[in-house]
Amino acid sequence: MSTIVTRAGKGSPLTNTEVDANFTNLNADKYEQGSSAVLDDLRIVDGSPRLKLEDSDGTDQELEIIQVAGGSIFTARDNTSHGSISFKSTDGTNNYPRFKVAPDGDFNFYNNVGVTKMKWDAPNARLGINTNSPSRQLDVNGKAYIADGVYIGGNVAANLLADYEEGTWTPAYTAQTTSPTYTQDSLTAGYYTKVGNLVTITGRLRTDNITNTPAGDLRLSGLPFNVANTTFSQQSGALVIGLAKTFESNYFPHSGYAVQNSDYYIITHRQASNGVLLDLGAGNALKTGLDDKNEISFTAQYFTDA
Repeated sequence: MSTIVTRAGKGSPLTNTEVDANFTNLNADKYEQGSSAVLDDLRIVDGSPRLKLEDSDGTDQELEIIQVAGGSIFTARDNTSHGSISFKSTDGTNNYPRFKVAPDGDFNFYNNVGVTKMKWDAPNARLGINTNSPSRQLDVNGKAYIADGVYIGGNVAANLLADYEEGTWTPAYTAQTTSPTYTQDSLTAGYYTKVGNLVTITGRLRTDNITNTPAGDLRLSGLPFNVANTTFSQQSGALVIGLAKTFESNYFPHSGYAVQNSDYYIITHRQASNGVLLDLGAGNALKTGLDDKNEISFTAQYFTDA
């Protein structure tokens, strides 16, 4: 172990004995060019101790460990960067860079073949992921997974978008008292998009061969998420029917409304062109015993608690 006492570390001039001890310690643990040495410990006593290794071939490569104000600074620098960390291959023949600080302060992180995968553009305060030239404060070239959501336009609960989802669902006719028994036609399909608590649905529904007599209000059921459990739900989730064909005369579906805390819409109709909208009776509207009947195409939006 070598202990070197400096004037700055001591706070006063060194005595002759201390100077002689420094030379003795240095001579005991000296390291000459071209030789090798194993040291148990190396201690530098100074106000701002520094260990510096310089390359003698003129390429200005340096390795420094400095202590300033109680904290340590590690610097690995060459003539092209202000700091880098690289790893050798197992056989020592290849050098794999992983991290480098450019002269302008940029941080670069590399994959195992030396391609930049993350970059901090210090002068412009931009972070790029999977890009070497970020064009905005956060620039992601690829897919991002954000588990707990993202705040948009603010940092309070009203600005939090915590869910986005797309998928399919199977629409079905049901009724308040007795639901129709039928085979789903091959054209029946439903799609949805959920953004936060707002669900948008579209679909097509057509029956093949209803075998019973349904009764009660006709419903469009099987929604991908239940309607929100709030009295506002009925006013906030209108069903728009863009096509309706092959129903019983004077009982064609017109529209519908969402029912609080349920997975269905109640379908409505007009008995006269200028009549009020009424709940549509399943027994009055649905044609039974026939294929390719009772067809609607529709879209709707509603709120959910899911």
